[in-house]
Formats: sequence, C-alpha cells, structure tokens
Amino acid sequence: MKKLITTLMVVLPISGHADPINMRPGLWEFKNDMGPSQKACYTKDDLKSLDSMLQSAAKKGGTICRWFDIHNAGNTWTYKQACKYGSSPEMLTEVKNTFNGESAEMVLSSAGNTFTSKGKWLGVCK
Repeated sequence: MKKLITTLMVVLPISGHADPINMRPGLWEFKNDMGPSQKACYTKDDLKSLDSMLQSAAKKGGTICRWFDIHNAGNTWTYKQACKYGSSPEMLTEVKNTFNGESAEMVLSSAGNTFTSKGKWLGVCK
C-alpha cells in the first residue's frame, strides 16, 4: 500500500470522464500517512479531466492500475482501482479525491486500512 501512495500511479485510459479537475496548474507537494512528501508538476492540459490527470501521473512512473465505478460530485471523484505490483496479486482500493483549487486530498481504503494524502499548490513549475 505504501508504494500505491508514494508513487502516484500508472494508468490505463478512462474514457468518458472528461469533467475538469478543480486543481490549479503548477507545482504541487503531496504529503501522506506513510512516507516522505512528493512534488509533481501539473500543466493545464494535465488537469482537463480525471483521465488526463491520471495519464500525466502515468508519465511520472508507478504501477499499472485499472479504474472502474468512477463517479463525480462537484469537486469530489470516487472510484475503485485495481493495481498490480510485480508478481503480487492485484490489490483493490477504493479512492476518494477532493480537489479545491490550491489544495487536494486523496483517501485510499484497502484491506481494512485507510490512508490519506494531502496536496497543496506551491507555485509555478520551473
């Protein structure tokens, strides 16, 4: 589960989920319950939709995941993801992402455990 939180995610396309993400383009820092903070740069194109945001994360490295049961209500996205880590069995996780312009929160629940990652906008990308 630590790898899931600390490495964004490599994703497969999520067609049909084109609502914009309420997240300011630029440099973001994400802190989570289980490890060191991470910084990532998101462009305006990355944030056009959940699909484009996850595709951007794919370019940054991580694991191979698939997403389903995707729902959006305002600034909050919920979905399930199934990720494969090497030869381990696929891990099912329920995800809730809330985007508020210059802050974000991701709550992941899997195998009876819940983890939280909070993000904040730091400024323009260099």
